[in-house]
Amino acid sequence: MRLLTPISSITPLGKHGSAPNTGRYPAPLMQEYDALTDKKLRRTITPHERIHLQEVRNQIAAIDEQRPKPDNWDIQSQKLRQELAQLRAEVDALPDATPMHR
Repeated sequence: MRLLTPISSITPLGKHGSAPNTGRYPAPLMQEYDALTDKKLRRTITPHERIHLQEVRNQIAAIDEQRPKPDNWDIQSQKLRQELAQLRAEVDALPDATPMHR
């Protein structure tokens, strides 16, 4: 991924801090995003930086689009498997209900 500005020109983060780097996005991209959003919050962002912030947001969105999204069917299937396992455990814990033969 190519950053729009060199890493050496990224300004330090302001008092608002940075978002935790979860590994989802490259750290330099997040540093750039944090620096620009900090400037926006402080109302010191220039028109050029405002455009650049949108470009950074577009890069983040492009990364998000590449991530595989869980299928609703898979999510529901996993929930049903968990519920079934819980029901089986509850049934297995019940005392034997078979009638006794005399």
